[in-house]
Amino acid sequence: MRFSTGRTYRPLPAPTVLLAALLANAACEQRTMLLGHDGAVAVDDGATTGGADRGDGSRNRVPQNHRPVAEACVAERGTLPVPVSCLADGGSQFTLCLSDSDCRAGSNGRCSAMPTGCATNCSYDFCSADSDCGVRVPCHCRTSPTDFSNSWCVSGSNCAIDSGCGPGGYCSPSLVGILGDCPGCGSGYFCHTASDKCVDDSDCTAGSGTTCAYDVPSGSWTCAEVTPYP
Repeated sequence: MRFSTGRTYRPLPAPTVLLAALLANAACEQRTMLLGHDGAVAVDDGATTGGADRGDGSRNRVPQNHRPVAEACVAERGTLPVPVSCLADGGSQFTLCLSDSDCRAGSNGRCSAMPTGCATNCSYDFCSADSDCGVRVPCHCRTSPTDFSNSWCVSGSNCAIDSGCGPGGYCSPSLVGILGDCPGCGSGYFCHTASDKCVDDSDCTAGSGTTCAYDVPSGSWTCAEVTPYP
């Protein structure tokens, strides 16, 4: 093709055109690989949350026990009456209360006796929602209106709900409500990380520990052995 300048322009040789097309296509494919199903950029920088990549596709597996949203605790609370045998002499020096009506120093006070003996004590609800506990500290609620357990703020946690762990993250309880010895284990709600060795208790077997718990020194979840207190 000729132009008024007198210079002649020839088409690119076929191999050059083919190379340019291949490079453009490769760039397009690379960009596509970096996009999630919703079109958001998903950079694999090793910080993926939701569990460990152990080669079985569990990196983004949803934990069986996690906290997608904050919950409001039920106001009603069950009672655990003091045994009649402990009321015979009107209480001893170890008896701080005889009935729920004696527990008036807090919310939803309940009087209960120790499993053995007649020593009694009062317990109270310390929260009714996460907003009573502070940032990244969840309120652990009882399971039903007839449950005797009190509600309390789970201090020491690093998350309260899943969204606190970033996009696609999960916030799970570690040894919450479990009394036992577990060196290095955290008791609270913690985010799952890409370095986790487990997601659920079912990932753990005898010998490596049967409980999936948050390991404070490593900042990740791992199988641990919990020795219940006597």
